[in-house]
Amino acid sequence: MRKRWCYILGTVILSVGMGMTTFAEIPAYLTESEYNDMLYDNYTEDRGIVVENYPELGYLVYKNSQGREITCNYYKDELVVEKQPYYEMEDRIGYIDEMFPNFEYDPRDSSITSIQAGDSIYIRLNKDGIATYISAYNDYLVRYGKVVSFQYNTGETASLQLQDEQGNVYVYDVGLNTPTTKGSTSTALSAIKTGSWVKVLVCQKILGEGIIDETVQEIVIDNDTRYISNIYRGQVTSVDTFKKMLNLKNAQALGKTNWGAYNSLLRIGLDTTNVAAYLIGNRVSLDYVSRNLKNADGYVYVAAENYKGKENAIKLNFQSKLQTTLENRP
Repeated sequence: MRKRWCYILGTVILSVGMGMTTFAEIPAYLTESEYNDMLYDNYTEDRGIVVENYPELGYLVYKNSQGREITCNYYKDELVVEKQPYYEMEDRIGYIDEMFPNFEYDPRDSSITSIQAGDSIYIRLNKDGIATYISAYNDYLVRYGKVVSFQYNTGETASLQLQDEQGNVYVYDVGLNTPTTKGSTSTALSAIKTGSWVKVLVCQKILGEGIIDETVQEIVIDNDTRYISNIYRGQVTSVDTFKKMLNLKNAQALGKTNWGAYNSLLRIGLDTTNVAAYLIGNRVSLDYVSRNLKNADGYVYVAAENYKGKENAIKLNFQSKLQTTLENRP
């Protein structure tokens, strides 16, 4: 029995005998030749992941949903290509065009040269097995984290090591022409420093089972982010305002559940322009700390801030020896 096609709001309803009906998405408007091809079953369609594309040779290789690699020929001048721009994917990843102002993707009407390995594609072939239409897209995601290291490689890339807020570490090779902004102003990659917090727009391509390639498309650097990196307690042994260093003995860092192991001597940078010191709630100067509170009984609690990759003490809180830590209660 011949298959019957009809239009309903841009969706083809395919009826195949015995009342069985299937659906397939097609463009809302077709040329006469496309309509005739569909009417007389003169085309086939498939979906998959691009493995290789050779525009200069007129063919591409893709892996279909069954895992088979298929070689498909095409004529560049007779092929319609569409590729979904990232800004049409807001329902999946948020308002990405507002976060990354420099990144501009190919318009929806594109060319075969924009099809790359890892693209997800829908492909339509004519009766001779030649591709006449390809629609492609990529998955994009945003990662936010602290720069662990950034260094230039030999060649046209730099290496970016990023740690997100959950402690996961990612390493990317970043092209030297990757758009980079800071404070809504375009800047060079060299503005990325260890300790900076950055948003990274990542193009994720699934190349095979368990094989994912991620490419950095754009980087946005936070404006000189400051954050409290550690809380310490101990006793002050010296305050060096010239070298901008604070030395603590018997120091412990605050962990998630308790104070950590003792450090017999801990040296912390001292931000002399922003540091504030308190003695049982009363503000005191660094000079007073140096003259009267060195090796004092009781703890000093130190809030350390990470700024541009360096940790500095910004608040000192001296407490009396009478204070103790409460026991955990169920």
